[in-house]
Amino acid sequence: LVLSNGEIEPPPGQGELHWGRIFGLLHHHLYDGYISVEPHGAFWTKDDRRRRDHIRFTVRHLSQFVL
Repeated sequence: LVLSNGEIEPPPGQGELHWGRIFGLLHHHLYDGYISVEPHGAFWTKDDRRRRDHIRFTVRHLSQFVL
């Protein structure tokens, strides 16, 4: 997603973080708590179809790392 100011705001799970590595470390250290993904930016303040589609995409993408 490219914002009007030229910034790129990808769906959570598609940015610069290496989620596989993060979840791998959590698993290695036997973490058994909650994980929260909190997107920021103007795009996420709107309640429209694109935002809901991004949330669905994020859930599908990150669910591969959850046991």
